[in-house]
Amino acid sequence: MIYQDLRHYEREGQWLLRYEYMLTAEGIKYADSVSNSYKRESEALARHLRQEKHSIPYDVVSLNLRSYSGKRD
Repeated sequence: MIYQDLRHYEREGQWLLRYEYMLTAEGIKYADSVSNSYKRESEALARHLRQEKHSIPYDVVSLNLRSYSGKRD
């Protein structure tokens, strides 16, 4: 469902690896079929990204589990 591509490139005389991921059409169909099961996770991630959108390093996202526990203050 996710296509993984391994890229090799050289920087300052050293060979480095980089993985690139792309969601396939099958992955999109599957995600659509299970999306209701992950509504809370989706909302928590969207909320986090809206708040932190300018401070997230390239392709790194994490959630604070204490704030995601489902308990209301």
